[in-house]
Amino acid sequence: MPHTFITGANRGIGLGFARRLLADGHIVTAACRRPDDAAQLHALADQHPGRLHLAALDLADPASITRCAGTLRARGTGPDWVLSNAGVSHAQALGSYTPDALHAMLTVNAAGPALLAQAITPLMPDGGTLVHLSSGLASLTQAPSAGADYDGYAMSKAAVNMLTRRLARALTDRRIVCVALSPGWVQTNMGGSDADLTVPQAVDHMLQTLRGLTPAQSGAFLDHLGTPLPW
Repeated sequence: MPHTFITGANRGIGLGFARRLLADGHIVTAACRRPDDAAQLHALADQHPGRLHLAALDLADPASITRCAGTLRARGTGPDWVLSNAGVSHAQALGSYTPDALHAMLTVNAAGPALLAQAITPLMPDGGTLVHLSSGLASLTQAPSAGADYDGYAMSKAAVNMLTRRLARALTDRRIVCVALSPGWVQTNMGGSDADLTVPQAVDHMLQTLRGLTPAQSGAFLDHLGTPLPW
C-alpha cells in the first residue's frame, strides 16, 4: 500500500486528502500542530485501523520538523508521496503590513516546507512524489490582477514555487517528481463559502493530476486539472 505524508491534515484540503487517500487504500501519516485535538482525524483513524498515523508538526518550529522526520524514520516507513499542504494566510495590502504576519506567512508557507523537504526527502523512496500546495496568487504574470489584499501570502507562495524548481533539480537523480500545485478556489476557512470548488471536488481533481505526473513534469507549476500555470 502506498504511504502518503500530509501536512496541515486536520482540516480543509489536508483533511480532504486524508479521507480520500484512506478510502483509496493508502497508508496515511497525517501531520498537524495539535494532533491530540484533531477530532476528525481520530474518527478517521477509528474507521481505518492501522492505516492512519497522526504526527505532531509545526512548520514554524525547526525542532518540530526534526522530531516529525525522526518519528517517520523510527517507524521505517518513508512516504511515497509527500503533500506539503499546511499554510497560513493573512489579508494585508500596502499600508497594513505587519512584521509578525509577514514573518508567519514566509516561515510557515516557504521556509517550513524547505526545512521539511530537507528532513523528509532522504526517507522517501526513489521515484516518489513531493507536492507543494501553491496558489494562483504565486504567479508573477497574474499578480497585477489577482488578490490585491494578499501581498504577503502571494510572496510566500511565489517563494515556495522557487523552492519547488530548485528541489526538482536537486532530486533529479533520484527521480523524485516535485511540483507546485494550485488547488483552485476552494471552500475552506481560507477560501470562504463562495469559492468555486468543494474540498472533495478539488481533491479529486488534484489526485487525478498527481497520478498522471511524469518525471518530465518535475519542477512544474500546475493548476488542479494539471494545466501549466504562468510563473
